[in-house]
Amino acid sequence: MEILAALATAAVGHNGVRCDVCDASPIIGVRWKCNDCPNYDMCSSCYDKKWMWHNMSHTFRKCDTPVNNIFQQILTNAGSPSSPTCASDSDAGNDSDSDSDSFEMETAVVHDGVGCDVCKDRPIRGTRWKCADCPNYDMCTSCYKNLRMMHDTDHSFKKINNPVSTGALLVNNILSSQMHDAKHAAVVHDGVGCDVCKDRPIRGTRWKCADCPNYDMCTSCYKNLRMMHDTDHSFKKINNPISTGALMVNNILSSKMHDAKHAGVVHTGVRCDVCTVDPIVGIRYKCRECPDYDMCSTCFKDLRIMHTMSHSFRQIKLPGSLPAPVEVTSTRRLQALPKSIPSTSKGSGTPHKGERCDVCNVSPIRGTRWKCRDCPDYDMCSTCYEDKRRIHDMSHSFARKEHPTKALSKEQKGGHGVPATSSCLPSHWIMMKPDQNEIKIDLATYSEEFITVMCKFIQTLDKTIVSIRRVQSKYLWEFYFSKRKQMASMKIGKIGANERKLFHGTKPDIIQTVCTHNLDMRLAGTNVGAIYGNGTYFASAADMSDRYSTPDPTTGHKFMLQCRVLVGRWTKGQQGLRRPPEMDRTPDGQVRLYDSCVDDVRNPSIFCIFDHVQYYPEYIIEYK
Repeated sequence: MEILAALATAAVGHNGVRCDVCDASPIIGVRWKCNDCPNYDMCSSCYDKKWMWHNMSHTFRKCDTPVNNIFQQILTNAGSPSSPTCASDSDAGNDSDSDSDSFEMETAVVHDGVGCDVCKDRPIRGTRWKCADCPNYDMCTSCYKNLRMMHDTDHSFKKINNPVSTGALLVNNILSSQMHDAKHAAVVHDGVGCDVCKDRPIRGTRWKCADCPNYDMCTSCYKNLRMMHDTDHSFKKINNPISTGALMVNNILSSKMHDAKHAGVVHTGVRCDVCTVDPIVGIRYKCRECPDYDMCSTCFKDLRIMHTMSHSFRQIKLPGSLPAPVEVTSTRRLQALPKSIPSTSKGSGTPHKGERCDVCNVSPIRGTRWKCRDCPDYDMCSTCYEDKRRIHDMSHSFARKEHPTKALSKEQKGGHGVPATSSCLPSHWIMMKPDQNEIKIDLATYSEEFITVMCKFIQTLDKTIVSIRRVQSKYLWEFYFSKRKQMASMKIGKIGANERKLFHGTKPDIIQTVCTHNLDMRLAGTNVGAIYGNGTYFASAADMSDRYSTPDPTTGHKFMLQCRVLVGRWTKGQQGLRRPPEMDRTPDGQVRLYDSCVDDVRNPSIFCIFDHVQYYPEYIIEYK
């Protein structure tokens, strides 16, 4: 009997109910409904394996019987509403004549176009119960009496005995639900990006952390990757973007409006352009790009999105710490960058001979020089770095140079074109000892670096990541950096190095060799067959590289590399190539080659690289 009962439960289908984890619809078998959320369900499989994906403080209830079946039993057993699943047929005849007449009168009222969101009966007859907190949620009398707990218990309901006469409210529930979803899907939260998948701007519903000053998720990440953020934090659902600072005027009265240290500082004559408080008290934030735009401390923390996100702000703690503004007309704003800076602003400090600021063109740079670690030849003077850092790629890091460096020849560098110092190493690497050439760093699962790699991986491959390790190899990076610098300096049609992050499936027993000596091109064709040339192969999608990953015989885990690859200019590959085909010839007869070969010139997904210094194994992804 127990086996038959289990089979019967497994065959039950909860029509109209979708699993919010795996998207299975309808849920078959046991349904797990969140007691704290108005509309969150899991199938039995996801509840067993992935229940921690939802808020850990929420509880779930087990639903064996679909709502439709319960409702049919309620109608059949109207005399025993308190136990709708156990009533007998004989109870149906115990109602009094007065109750029967009252029921007939009540059911004569028809709410055209309005359906019950529990039993799905349409239209509702008799009394209609409308949720006062939801835009489109209704119950019939039977469901409200017996299944009120199916909806959020914190919400209140309005009793409607007579149909609403306004035509606008008689919209079909199905269409209005679709219109509601479409309405929010079309909403764009300008200037707000998802802190998990990095998609910008967020479209549809925005989920803002109520405990963090600036943390948001899109709907997809909130449903599937909620556990990436602190589970003790709560989120606020925002359907409509904030369009005016007037809504936040109460922030002025907030006790946390200003830091206690600067609460007594008054910026006389300066008004916050968001909440309109005048004067600003405490820390003042002034836009570097706009002639007259300021924010108070509270608005900058909570409503930074109100202003153009590409603009940067200067923090002013004391009044009068800024020089008098220079009035610049909009037509001449682009001409305001001087070709040379007066000695009062940049004339002090040690000159860096031969070094020019790529923003204001002052030469030589005096004082502190800021050199981009990712570009072969890009420098900023101290003033431009402070005021106009945003002009350059924000993902690049800068090295601070207080003293001039003497240029070294190739012979002085060792004859291999490798930088003599480690200044080219990425700024996010941890410090390495002088005698260390290569280390592997385990990334924390909550770190932004881990999430960025994971998001690219799971876009095409639905596997569980066990760990992600960053490879820090001075030797491999210096050669890669030099090659990137060389390719960037030989721009052809603005292509340059054309760096991409690609995947490479590998074997667990060669991971250490790869970290020390890089991928070996002499093994070309071992897995793929060298159909595009005798080089090292990379894929833009993780699922493609997964085919060539070999499981560890002990754990069964697979390994994949995410690599930085300089693909440059590519062409269609073919079997037997030992180097890229010829691209063109210079007037003096010099041959120029393509940098890589691909499977499809218009939309490449496989890249074949013939030079080992054109790729760097940046991350080791262990998954199962």
